[in-house]
Amino acid sequence: MLKSPVMKPISSRPSRRSRADHLVDWLGRDGQAANILATAQQHLALKALVGDPLPPALRQAFEIVKADRGTLTLVANNAAVGAKLRQLAPRIASHLQAKGRMITEVLIKVSIQPLAPTYQKPEKTARPLDAGDLKSFEELKAQLQPGPLADAVARLLAHHSGGTISKINGQDD
Repeated sequence: MLKSPVMKPISSRPSRRSRADHLVDWLGRDGQAANILATAQQHLALKALVGDPLPPALRQAFEIVKADRGTLTLVANNAAVGAKLRQLAPRIASHLQAKGRMITEVLIKVSIQPLAPTYQKPEKTARPLDAGDLKSFEELKAQLQPGPLADAVARLLAHHSGGTISKINGQDD
């Protein structure tokens, strides 16, 4: 009796790695696209090297614009980052030289537009304090010794109660 070989199921979707490899292979076939691909890969490698000696907050706050004839040009996404990168330019150049790059000068430019979409804070979804919350704060206030915390709780109560605390406690205004 013949047994059929057991075959592993083949995924109809290629993995992300194979898609990226496919794209890189496709770009590498065309002469002009190959030049763009090589420049992009060089800029990515340089950005990683430039980021090594930088504080973590600055590592994503710039982009590589150009690397030509020993000069590396960076664009900062705001003036404060630009000023800090200018201070660190000698350190960046020496770090790149130590890593075998022929960079003797680092130029910093500042972009007037953000390089990436800016982060927007989500809207606050705080709920208002209800009568039970205010009653709990009133009880806390009664237990506190005079001082900054007692004053803060009193201000909180005055801000949020609108006269409801005295009504909760059975007192009239």
